[in-house]
Amino acid sequence: MLPIAPEGRPYLAALAVLVAVAHLMLGPWALPSWLLLLGGGFLFRSLPREIPPRPLGVVSPVDAVVERVGECRDPFLDRDALCITLR
Repeated sequence: MLPIAPEGRPYLAALAVLVAVAHLMLGPWALPSWLLLLGGGFLFRSLPREIPPRPLGVVSPVDAVVERVGECRDPFLDRDALCITLR
């Protein structure tokens, strides 16, 4: 079973109720709403992440790997910034 992030559970519960109502009213024509529910479950999944054992380690918030953390120049604000590259 796919673990769901706690902040997404209310949205998925509401979507599940809407999908059930659509299924009762529309029957097989409600298939797109089931696909929407599956997409919401995929969006709010919470997979286990490997946390680095070093102080101030960086963990990627998405299904990616932190490739590089370094200093760079922000051209929009014209100041130094922290640049995090994900792969």
